[in-house]
Amino acid sequence: MRNRVVDFTMPFMVDHLAALTKKRFNFQYLDDLAKHSTVKYGVLAGGSTEAFFQSSRVAVYAKMWTEMSRDGNASRVRTTQEGIERVMASTDESPWAFLSDSSSFSYVAGQQCELQVIKARFATRYLSLAVQLGSQYLDRLTLAVLEMLENGQLYQLRSKWWYERSRCALSADAFSVHCAKLRALYLSALMLVIRLLQ
Repeated sequence: MRNRVVDFTMPFMVDHLAALTKKRFNFQYLDDLAKHSTVKYGVLAGGSTEAFFQSSRVAVYAKMWTEMSRDGNASRVRTTQEGIERVMASTDESPWAFLSDSSSFSYVAGQQCELQVIKARFATRYLSLAVQLGSQYLDRLTLAVLEMLENGQLYQLRSKWWYERSRCALSADAFSVHCAKLRALYLSALMLVIRLLQ
């Protein structure tokens, strides 16, 4: 639907569907939440994560959507801040996880050390800039994104805002893996742009 009114640059960030939980819960992947009936979870009402679960044909995510639907409004929050507060207020007797994107959660977990981010195994999202369909800025923005990747500016900005400002010890390894995925993505994109320009 949105591709009728907007166009997108090359992705500038790789993101994942994720859950924000307290660290005491020992989950390796987001999918593990579906196996634990004691942990309730929810999404931002009307957000893209809710739409993802609502329309997913992947069995584990469809099961998670069924659980959230059963919980009704208790599985939805009006704001991201409300979702974070619900996670912070959750207890061992009444655990709750907030589902959204890993980028915003990584920042939050860097500020609230008792929280952790649990990523989905396969639900990868690519973040891009949106411009009006037919915009004269699309090619310029795409080339600028590729240039910023090549000269390391995107890495520096993400490092500055997500990791250097962290109050908690975040995994440098996880950040390195993310950057390696980004470089591979952009190298492929650059090759495509070069082929198109020839």
